[in-house]
Amino acid sequence: QTLTKGFGQSVTVVAFGGTHRALRSETEGVLWFNPGSPNLPSDKQGDDDLGSVAVLDVRDGKASVEIIRLKK
Repeated sequence: QTLTKGFGQSVTVVAFGGTHRALRSETEGVLWFNPGSPNLPSDKQGDDDLGSVAVLDVRDGKASVEIIRLKK
């Protein structure tokens, strides 16, 4: 796997940003997420939408992420 080659070990979670768009996806056992932006959202979902943040939870070696939309 390309990620394993690049990092020299197994990769299970990748956090990224820059787009200001929230995203959560799993591909080939890797959890990918972008928390979006709490103040500059590119994916605004209404007038009362402030954007988003993400909460990464790692328990017993298993990662999960929740994208949370912020409202006024």
